[in-house]
Amino acid sequence: MGWMLIGLITSGCGRAPFAAQSNLRLTPEEERAKAVLTADDQRIVVSALKGSDDGRAASERSRAAEHGVRWADVEAAVLDACSDVEMAVVETIREDEGSRLRFRLKTIEEWPGELVVRRVEPPTVYEATATVSDHPDWPQRRERADALLIALEQRMTAYGRKRSYKPIELRASGG
Repeated sequence: MGWMLIGLITSGCGRAPFAAQSNLRLTPEEERAKAVLTADDQRIVVSALKGSDDGRAASERSRAAEHGVRWADVEAAVLDACSDVEMAVVETIREDEGSRLRFRLKTIEEWPGELVVRRVEPPTVYEATATVSDHPDWPQRRERADALLIALEQRMTAYGRKRSYKPIELRASGG
């Protein structure tokens, strides 16, 4: 009876301690099971990975634009360039199956404007023209249009220096 009473007092009736408090140690076999795959497990994992191969390298390196600029960056570069010269894009119109983009603009002075960016063959990649206001030949308006074209070129070049990954094509899973 005395031993039972001592056992009850030492073990207590409370809940088990938290794992961090218990100082639980794994046996060497348990540690190995957590850290190392068996040869059979490795074959299963490698087989599964090979089955998911879509012909790409395991890790394709990102890279800067081949010709210094990318057509895919035009819309983002236009938004940034317009912000730089205090203009806003009011509308984006895609023409010629996306190889020409027309941006309707508004300046901070409320002047209308238009930026047309056309896709061309590398190494140039794009050509752009800009007009500001109903009087595009007035010196102040022409300066604003030229400033936009300079800002666009700077932004396109900056985006071109950034590394980019090829877009991943999602495939429908069978099942």
